[in-house]
Amino acid sequence: MNKSLPSEALSKAEYTNFLQHHTRRLSFILKSHAVSRLLNKTFPAEYSYLTQHLSDEERWALSAAYDGMLKLLPEILEERSKMGTSPVSDDQQKNLELALSVLHRSVWNEARRPDEEGDNHQDTGDRG
Repeated sequence: MNKSLPSEALSKAEYTNFLQHHTRRLSFILKSHAVSRLLNKTFPAEYSYLTQHLSDEERWALSAAYDGMLKLLPEILEERSKMGTSPVSDDQQKNLELALSVLHRSVWNEARRPDEEGDNHQDTGDRG
């Protein structure tokens, strides 16, 4: 798995599309979903998704999106309260920060190598 960012190997358009998609998706779910759903269903499904064969472009985009959401979490939670979504306690915010941090670090750690075929992993579809 190549974690470097070689200019020729990375399609900027593909990376940009993945980044926009994942950033919008994560922002929406953080603003609208119950914290218990995020922590117990959505984030575990995100982690499971990371074990699949993803392109380097998507891994870079996911890494940037998780990091961006982590940095913007206070603002997102403020917008969440303005929208009338259930409030988030300090403990819940810490748990969300921890979950996003784990996902951010796991983007490359959970990459499957091509020789790991045959694992009958199925995506649950509950990524948002």
